[in-house]
Amino acid sequence: MLQANRLPVRGPQCNLLRISERFSTSHCALKAQLHRNVSSLLYIDKGVIVINKPPGLVCQFDKNEEVRLSSPLVKPITKGDVPPFKSFLQDLQRSLQLKRTPIPIHRLDKLTTGAFLVARDIRSARNVSGQFQSPRGVTKKYIALVRGGEKSFPGERGNIANTFVFKDGRVSLVTSEADLLQADKSKEALTEWELLASSPKAPSSLVRLNLLTGVKHQLRVHMAKSLHAPILGDTLYSKARLSPKVLNVVNVPEGHMYLHAHELSFDRFFPKSHRITVTAPLPGYFTRLCAKLDITLSSEMTCARVLVDGEEVKGGVKALLEQFNATNEAAPPSLATSTSVARS
Repeated sequence: MLQANRLPVRGPQCNLLRISERFSTSHCALKAQLHRNVSSLLYIDKGVIVINKPPGLVCQFDKNEEVRLSSPLVKPITKGDVPPFKSFLQDLQRSLQLKRTPIPIHRLDKLTTGAFLVARDIRSARNVSGQFQSPRGVTKKYIALVRGGEKSFPGERGNIANTFVFKDGRVSLVTSEADLLQADKSKEALTEWELLASSPKAPSSLVRLNLLTGVKHQLRVHMAKSLHAPILGDTLYSKARLSPKVLNVVNVPEGHMYLHAHELSFDRFFPKSHRITVTAPLPGYFTRLCAKLDITLSSEMTCARVLVDGEEVKGGVKALLEQFNATNEAAPPSLATSTSVARS
């Protein structure tokens, strides 16, 4: 595991210390400060933050709200008419006492949970945004609970590659040349999938999905239309009622979609490049349903972890917050050249 050396605070570090003292709160207290829209803080450094997004939060601004990386996002807060996502970002700014409102880099669907990244400044926003656009940049892995038992799948793992078409805001797969001609636009979509476990009680399975392209609703469409194993709770791409074989065994709560952004990997520069991997634990309603279905979850699915170049940071986000008290403007010690590595 990675463990930071404790460094004395000298010279220019004192300015940062005055800011970083605000971060010295324990992890539990910090979580309590966050607005109900923020489930958990997973990672923080001087440029980016990763949180465990709760269900129900729409991760985009409404149509009347302009967002430009070249200008501040937020005007003074006024009670009343504050859009939900803007309010969420402002709450995050207040809770962590940041200098400016965090900048959203990507999106997660309203009912999707898990690792969600925002930038603390324009430079970091541009850097990470570029990684999201690069095929070998950001790695995004999801966990999903889907309809269908082990025999529903063509094997233990595989790839899905096809073309999506968009018309009037709707997403569908290409089935003919006419689809392409009539569509507003089209995009290639590629997903890697792996069958992790199947329930011995009901036709349902746990899968890991590696999002290789970032097309709207890609995973939902691929599971429902390509593998014919719709994600539980996805009523947009699967209108059929749940099988009695499932309903007779468990009660599947309404209002949840069982798709979780479990792992997010990206590069950070302190000053040389380091690969950061952040894992987001599954939400409680997800783990409870798996338990009722006798689907065993590995510990990595239920714990938050931070890894730097494949080595886990001892103490996770709490350690990262504390390390702001012993660093300079370059980076937290655990991510810089002062880091010592202790394997456990």
